[in-house]
Amino acid sequence: MSERKPTGWLSTLLGAALPAVVLLAGVAGFWTLASLKAAPAREESVVADPLVETLEVEAAPSSFAIKLHGNVVPKRIVTLGAEVPGRVIHKSDECDVGNFITKGTLLLKIDPRPYELEIRRLRAELSQARVNRTRLDVEEANAKAMLEISEGDREIAARERERLELLFKRKAASESERDQSVSSFFKARNSVQSLTNELRLVDARREGLDAQIELIEARLELARIDLEHTTIHAPIDGVITEESVEENGFVQPGTKLAMIRDTSAVEIECQLRPEDLTWIWGSVDPGPDGQIEVDQLHEAPPISATVSYRVGSRTYTWNGELGKFLGAGFDQKTRTIPCLVEVAQPRSETSAGGPPMLIPGMFVSVELHVIPSTPLVRIPYVALKPGNVVWLVDDGALRVVQASVARIFEDHVFVRASDDGLQVGDRVVVSPLAVASDGIKVREQHRR
Repeated sequence: MSERKPTGWLSTLLGAALPAVVLLAGVAGFWTLASLKAAPAREESVVADPLVETLEVEAAPSSFAIKLHGNVVPKRIVTLGAEVPGRVIHKSDECDVGNFITKGTLLLKIDPRPYELEIRRLRAELSQARVNRTRLDVEEANAKAMLEISEGDREIAARERERLELLFKRKAASESERDQSVSSFFKARNSVQSLTNELRLVDARREGLDAQIELIEARLELARIDLEHTTIHAPIDGVITEESVEENGFVQPGTKLAMIRDTSAVEIECQLRPEDLTWIWGSVDPGPDGQIEVDQLHEAPPISATVSYRVGSRTYTWNGELGKFLGAGFDQKTRTIPCLVEVAQPRSETSAGGPPMLIPGMFVSVELHVIPSTPLVRIPYVALKPGNVVWLVDDGALRVVQASVARIFEDHVFVRASDDGLQVGDRVVVSPLAVASDGIKVREQHRR
């Protein structure tokens, strides 16, 4: 018996559906196997502590510099003036603007002849007065001798008067003889009185002559001084900055002759800020009661200074000292206190290729070397956060400390050390931190 074959349309349908059935069966098997596989275990995420860089707090130096700038000014300018009238008969070649002169250099000479003649005249007057004084001494000696004789005559006349008075009473002497003895007695007494009065006048005349001699001696001394003033010498070492008289010119007392700028020392005019003044006052030793005297606040303490002047790539330095405060207080425009730094030796011993000395008008830098009276520590500038806050790392935790800032420099800061603040050896954070709060855990990377 023969097998029956399917018809044509059924064969076509089976050929098209078979691949789809196989694909669906494969997908169903994949999902069945996937559902039978166990799910992997979920891992928990771990957040690491922030990493910070730290530096160790160091002790601040025993002194630090207050940096200032200022102009060099002369310590003093001496004005020479005529003290006596007269004609200028000599003017030295040294007496010219710009010349350096030493103390004692002859600059000008005024005609001395009138003053020399005055000295001669006064010397003659003094000699005459002394002769009169000697003559008076002789007259006094003679008067004393005559007084002694007259006193003797008076004693004799007194005895003679008494004797004749007795004789007259006894009728042994006439009345005329008695009257003669009385007259002799009064004459002798008048002579004594006259000589006594003369001696008293001698004392008065002596006082007058002594006063006259003293007056002539004073006038003679004044004439000698006037004669000395006819020669004008340089009173100091310095540079002539002005001269205003010529030879054969006539001068009167007070006429300005020349001006000399002192070169033995110079000063630098500087301005101190209030915070600078705090450290300077801190260098003043208080009194026995621990308080600073009022006059000490107005007087600049002797703080050493270094003055520097830059020429090209080289810097030249001089030693100085804070001299004094200027004025009565703060400058209302700048809110600073003007002061003077004195340089006692403005000449430079090592000025090869540079200025031989500090010259008025130079703009220089000044460093005042201040010794703080309170202990300080030094931290990097980047360690100081806004609000004067510093972050410390202590046992892996952050500690926020309020710093008592003493002075801020370009790359570091001086902070007052304290038991509850910063101390030498503490580790300060110098790297940025997104969130900082007291007590958070951090990882530390110490920078040396």
